[in-house]
Amino acid sequence: MHSVVRPLASRLTAIAVALFVLACVAGNARSAEADTPALFLEGFGNQAIKLLAETAPGEAKRESEMRRLLNEGFDIDFIGRFVLSRFYRGASDAEKAEFRQLFEDYLIAAYGRRFGTYSGEKFVIGQTFPQDDERAVVRSDVVRPGGDSMTVDWRLQRREGKWRVVDIMVEGVSMMVTQRSEFTALLQRENGSIAALNQRLRQLTTNLNEQPRKS
Repeated sequence: MHSVVRPLASRLTAIAVALFVLACVAGNARSAEADTPALFLEGFGNQAIKLLAETAPGEAKRESEMRRLLNEGFDIDFIGRFVLSRFYRGASDAEKAEFRQLFEDYLIAAYGRRFGTYSGEKFVIGQTFPQDDERAVVRSDVVRPGGDSMTVDWRLQRREGKWRVVDIMVEGVSMMVTQRSEFTALLQRENGSIAALNQRLRQLTTNLNEQPRKS
């Protein structure tokens, strides 16, 4: 049981760095359209930069604003249904609501611990790959000071007229598919018990919040 969520957590640092330097793409993501996937990503990154500049690690305002950004920039409801896979249908309304809150709490704790890791990386938005009018993938590269780069793809989906992130792929590995695989393994061991998964998420979040935060 202790391995659940580790593959996701191991990639969160790359995503935190990508968000931290997202504002660097302002000159590269301009378009004649006001509402494109690339411009959405740029605007989201600018908000993340502003948050980091105005708050300190561990500060209550940073956590509350990170929660707001997460809910505005990510489609948490869609992601939650995806990672629970077939087990979502068998969960009670109360279990679904609890999972949704605990999953959000975990992401806030995990991402929050990895902000502040910026060490000179550059973030460059590349090509947008439209899948249809409501879905697109935006490719980006995180370039390290030594010249090495890491590809980060952002899968976006438009709902109610607004783009939101529904998956992040680091070097071709989908974080949400990885997360679903981990959750599925735990749920299979626990006879499909969402309550057991919720307890594990609660424990992981508590452990993260009790560890010293990176400055």
